[in-house]
Amino acid sequence: MGLLAELGERRTRNNRGAMITPGLRPREISGQFASKQIEIMRGELVGILGRSLSAGGDFMFGNSISGMDEHAGGVNVTFESGDSGDFELVIGADGQHSNVRHIAFGEEDRFSRNLGGLCLRVHGRGESWEVPHLLDRLTGAKDFYFESLDQITMQSWHRGRIALVGDAAYCPAPAVGGGTSLAVIGAYTLAREAAEAKGDYRRALHATRDLVHQSRVIGSALLESLVPSSRISIYLGMLLLPLVTRLPGALRHNVPLLPRRAVRAMRAVSEAPVRHGSLPESHESL
Repeated sequence: MGLLAELGERRTRNNRGAMITPGLRPREISGQFASKQIEIMRGELVGILGRSLSAGGDFMFGNSISGMDEHAGGVNVTFESGDSGDFELVIGADGQHSNVRHIAFGEEDRFSRNLGGLCLRVHGRGESWEVPHLLDRLTGAKDFYFESLDQITMQSWHRGRIALVGDAAYCPAPAVGGGTSLAVIGAYTLAREAAEAKGDYRRALHATRDLVHQSRVIGSALLESLVPSSRISIYLGMLLLPLVTRLPGALRHNVPLLPRRAVRAMRAVSEAPVRHGSLPESHESL
């Protein structure tokens, strides 16, 4: 998409962390956490994608879809503002709690699967460290994010000329890795395939199916290591993580810090073959 250089310039450059343990001095954890991935704030990514869009599209903000009526040549869409219009395709890219999915496919609980996880209370943490300060800031925060670890699993993410992409269709689970990459790859592939299919939108909608199936293992596998199930698991993690991150690069690569099946799935997403080059002229009809 020609955006890699700008994404690289805007990356967080985070290669350092700290392990906080009640009663002990913070332990610094440094090292390269990922060699082929770019960590970038969501707002920066959205800004870069938005500025890269070509002229000719119509953008509406502060609005949403209230109804859809599919007919032989397209979909008549009614908006909450009262406006309406006809479209060849409707692609819902509106996240884990997709409004498009709710209207076209049904209630969210039909497709959402909670991956579980155990929240452990650490003695003394609730009234110490930065917790009171953080709690005071929650009510005024404009970008506060709090979400359960739910995975969206659908047998099909299209119905006629209405389809879903990204977390709306196949959210691996928030904050477990791979979701943003999968959404961008899915949207890019869908646009290219739809343009090259010359009207055969069904072919385009199946283009990322294999990759999506591979990604479903990421959430459940990562929870095994990221959400400890006992105090001994917490202790071992605190003991081993600083040691592993200090290993030489070649050795650290072979140490299973995360479940291997999760790593394999994340690599499949990050290394997915994406064809490059200019889209055909027919893309203007999308």
